[in-house]
Amino acid sequence: MEHHDDQLYLAINDIDHTKIKAMSPQTNGIRERFHKTILNEFYQVAFRKKLYVDLDTL
Repeated sequence: MEHHDDQLYLAINDIDHTKIKAMSPQTNGIRERFHKTILNEFYQVAFRKKLYVDLDTL
């Protein structure tokens, strides 16, 4: 049985993968809100922790 790398990663880490219905505003909105939460709670916080003094270090 052939596995792709992403399928193997999900199986090892016991992560469920689901697809949303196409053209479904409700599930699309839930996904968009999740991405915004990840952006606000992780990425923006992580990038605030390092001070970039010039464009070369950025």
